[in-house]
Amino acid sequence: MLTISKSARWSLTLTLSILLGVTWASPTALLAQAQPELEVQPDELTFEADVGGSAPNSQSLTIANAGEGEMDWEATDDADWLIAESSGVLGSGESATVNVIALIDDLDAGTHEATITARAEQADNSPVEVPVTLTLASPGRGELAVDPTRLNLQAQKGGDDPTRTLTIENAGNASMDWTAQTPADWLRLRPESGSLSAGQSRGVRVTPDIGSLNAGDHQTTVSIRSPNAERSPVRVQVRLSLAERPDRPAGPDACDRGESVFSDNFSNPGSGWTQDSGGGFNWGYDEGEYRVFITEPGFLAWAWAPFNASRVPRNFCASVDAKHLVTGSLTELGEVGILFAGNPNKNAFTLFSIANRQFYRVVRWDCGGDGCSADTLVEAVESDAIQPDSFNRLRVIAEGREARLFINDTQVETLSTGTSGALGVLSHSFDEPNMNGRFDNFA
Repeated sequence: MLTISKSARWSLTLTLSILLGVTWASPTALLAQAQPELEVQPDELTFEADVGGSAPNSQSLTIANAGEGEMDWEATDDADWLIAESSGVLGSGESATVNVIALIDDLDAGTHEATITARAEQADNSPVEVPVTLTLASPGRGELAVDPTRLNLQAQKGGDDPTRTLTIENAGNASMDWTAQTPADWLRLRPESGSLSAGQSRGVRVTPDIGSLNAGDHQTTVSIRSPNAERSPVRVQVRLSLAERPDRPAGPDACDRGESVFSDNFSNPGSGWTQDSGGGFNWGYDEGEYRVFITEPGFLAWAWAPFNASRVPRNFCASVDAKHLVTGSLTELGEVGILFAGNPNKNAFTLFSIANRQFYRVVRWDCGGDGCSADTLVEAVESDAIQPDSFNRLRVIAEGREARLFINDTQVETLSTGTSGALGVLSHSFDEPNMNGRFDNFA
């Protein structure tokens, strides 16, 4: 029996290789032969941009030979919106940079995917694929929202012009300009244009001029438009039911027969009302309205009407449209109202006000000396006559020492009190700052 050991087998193999003229190499020598290795960094690329905006910055892809020997390489892409083609030769330990550019023209919003493929025939790990993701976001846009989209107004010939408020809101994620228009010459809009940041809202007062109309039903539309905003335009249907004037005047109708002593719609910022700020107060004209703004809690701020109080007759009607504006950081705790029986020298007056947007009350204030004292004539009363988010017409009809008080033509109180003296408007903050009182159509 022939027994061949391991060393004998290697000797036999070597002897046979020499005899046959064959070059032989050990397994260890075969594994050690030089060979390139393809290395690509990073292993993925991500681009982000806005539709219609600037293209994203280019990015770099590094191709390296991490092995031994020379390596021919090339990089290709599979998308029309991607530029990443390049090629070259790399020696051991060398690297090259590929500039990768994403083109966003003519692409829709969304996610776009592609692949960059790096190849080197001499490398066993070729090819290497690098995924590329491009995310295109929709550009920021305003979104127009209007509430309500239908207004039903009622009035009576010889009565007051009814006013309602449309709320315009920007529900989008970018600023927007807006305009409000109507084809009806008997309908007034205030304001007629403006600008809103994302999330902001603004009221538009809609007031018919009933003096120019005959009794009956009248219809029109209000169009709210915002260029490039979503949901634009919005059309609001407006219907006015105008009744004939009754044979006998009722309540505030009697005021229309009198002679006007003073009136101001605040369209002229030079009409004489206080314009000042400081110490927690801010008075001034604002887009055809008058503002009495308080930045501190527990403060009173008032403004006297700019005319001689001696011109007020014994029997008179005084009215103003008042609103407690609540939006953003503004508080709803406070009151706005009309002053009568005022004494500017002693800072004393009677205040008929809407408190916390749903109550009314009547208080006699005396703010002479070091502070203010209050004599409550009517405790806070909740009233359905109040429109919380709109202007409310407060009216005082004085006949001697009797004062009849109205909210939106609904009589709410009759008082026996002094009525003669100066007139004006007032805002009063309660337990929170930033109370914004707005006024219009003082008469």
